[in-house]
Amino acid sequence: MSVVLRFRLTLVPADRGGRRRALADGYRASLSFGRRRRGEAEPVVHDAVLVLENAASLAPGATAVARAWVLLGDELPRALAEGTVFTLLEGDRIVGRAELLGVYEDPAPQALGDLAAAKARRLRPTLAGERVTLRAPRPGDAHDREAAGRDPEVVLGYGVRLEAPEPVEPGHGRDWVERLAAEPWTWVIVHGGHAVGHIRLEDVGGEEATVTVGLLRADQLGRGLGTDALQTLMAWAAGPPLALRRLRLRVLEYNERALRSYAKCGFTPVGREERAVELDGRWYADVLMVAELTPRAG
Repeated sequence: MSVVLRFRLTLVPADRGGRRRALADGYRASLSFGRRRRGEAEPVVHDAVLVLENAASLAPGATAVARAWVLLGDELPRALAEGTVFTLLEGDRIVGRAELLGVYEDPAPQALGDLAAAKARRLRPTLAGERVTLRAPRPGDAHDREAAGRDPEVVLGYGVRLEAPEPVEPGHGRDWVERLAAEPWTWVIVHGGHAVGHIRLEDVGGEEATVTVGLLRADQLGRGLGTDALQTLMAWAAGPPLALRRLRLRVLEYNERALRSYAKCGFTPVGREERAVELDGRWYADVLMVAELTPRAG
C-alpha cells in the first residue's frame, strides 16, 4: 500500500532560480514540509516519485496537478490536510511550490511499474474527520472485522434478529476487505487505530448518489463515530471529482439512533417504502431520506 499525495504544483521560473528543463513523469522529487524543530536548519524532506495528471511534462514557471508516490509514507507529517503548502527541493534550492489537494492510498503492488497506469488510476482519498479517519481498506482490517463477529444490536439495524453474538466464518474478514477494496467509492472507518466500520457511495450518477454507513460492534454505536464519518464524506463528496449535490439513504423506521444521526447530518424524510422488512411477525417500513450538499471548490 503506497501513500500518494495529489497537489497543484507550480515550478519556479528558470530566471528566478528554478529548473532549466521541464519536469517529466518519473521525476524523483524531494518534498519539504518545513523544519524539524525550532532553531534547526535542516528541513523535513521526503523522497517521492512524481507523475503529472494531464500533461507529459511541466515547464519552469508553469502549473499542473501532480501525484507523488511517497517512498516512506509512514514518516509523513500526521497533520497533513487539504490546502497544506510545501516545496520541491533540488539540493538546497526551491524549484517548486505545491498546494495539497488530497492524501490517497494506492493498493497496487508495483504502483510505479507502469507510469501511464499510475497516472490514470482512480485513487481513494484518505479523509480525516474530527473523530474518525476514512481510508482505503487494508489487509490488516480483516482481523478487526472477524473479531467483531455478528453483533445482535448491529444486525438488528439491517432487519436481522440474533439472540446472541455469533462468530463469522474463517476468511470472512479477508473477503470483507477484498469486497470493499473492489468498490471505487468505499472507505473503511478507522477509530483508535482500528477498523470500526465502513461507508460507501453507490449509484453515483449526475449530481446524486446513495450513501450507506455501518459500524461493526454495539459498543461503537451512539458515540458519534458514524455521524462523524458521514459528515466527513458529505463534505468531500460536495467537491471534485464527484461534485455531488444530493445524497440519498434509507433506514428502518425503528432504528431511532440512526434516524437521529442522519437528521444531525442534514437528512430529511421524503417518503417511505412499506413492508421493507418482516421481523417477529410484523412488517416495518424503510424511511427514505435526502440531504442537499453545499458545493465545495476543488
